[in-house]
Amino acid sequence: MPEHALQELIICSSSHMFARVARVSDRIVDIITSPSYVTRTLSLGSMPKVKKGRANSKSAALRQHTSGSRSAGKSTDSVAETIVNKLRRAYSAAANDAKAKQMKSYMRDKFEFYGLNAPERRAIDKRILSDFTPADVESHHQLLLLLWQQEQREFQACGVDHAVKHWRVLAPDEERCKASLECVQELITTKSWWDTVDLLASNVVGQFVLSFPSMMVPVMEQWVTHDNLWLRRTAILHQLRAKHKTDQDRLFRMCLQCCHEQEFFIQKAIGWALREHHKHQPQAVSRFVQDNKDRLAKLSQREALKHAAR
Repeated sequence: MPEHALQELIICSSSHMFARVARVSDRIVDIITSPSYVTRTLSLGSMPKVKKGRANSKSAALRQHTSGSRSAGKSTDSVAETIVNKLRRAYSAAANDAKAKQMKSYMRDKFEFYGLNAPERRAIDKRILSDFTPADVESHHQLLLLLWQQEQREFQACGVDHAVKHWRVLAPDEERCKASLECVQELITTKSWWDTVDLLASNVVGQFVLSFPSMMVPVMEQWVTHDNLWLRRTAILHQLRAKHKTDQDRLFRMCLQCCHEQEFFIQKAIGWALREHHKHQPQAVSRFVQDNKDRLAKLSQREALKHAAR
């Protein structure tokens, strides 16, 4: 065989070999970064190295409070970081710059976006979080707090969906409900805007209140007078999904406690909470609005009776 042909054969064989090695390497990376592999690895006392992100002091303090033993805290941290890293790669691969600009503008330039619509993001979340099913609340706290530290809003949207889906895991008893409430309060008061706060208020905090009223109702009474706008809004909206279980006296009292405020998000929340209750107690809400028409903001009155004529 001519020398140049032999050299060409060697080069060709090497190229095929390197391509195969690259494919095998990619497969190994996929396996060792999967949550199921990480969970199995933890039981054997070994853990792949993952670069940790920086947390603000409040989040770091809360993680320390909820992480249990030091070694267990490190393990759950690493699992959460692995999941967030996988989400970041998947979000980046599906990013849409044009949509990202539109989303950022719609949210008043408060947050960065990858430009993923909800169905696209949820499909990614479902695939990556499918193996994340820990029974301990601390692991969920770690994941939620880490998602909230990320820059793009899709991470917080993922966290909201996760908290809503697993609220029973977060609060299986009063003690763990109390710990989870601290975590959720951190989420409400960090990177606060209606898109995350309202869902946490009605679908997580509201469920905590229904499950453990003796512990949670006093907390809502504190939040409705809190300096933080978003905690006040949460207190007003926490019964949004309660339907016939709504404590009407508490709802009306909280509306009157905040009705003097000029803040749009408070006036809107009062109207929204009353409108939802109107579906079940129309006469009571109509009478309440009429009796307090000189105290309730016009916006609150319009929202409360929006469907009254239908």
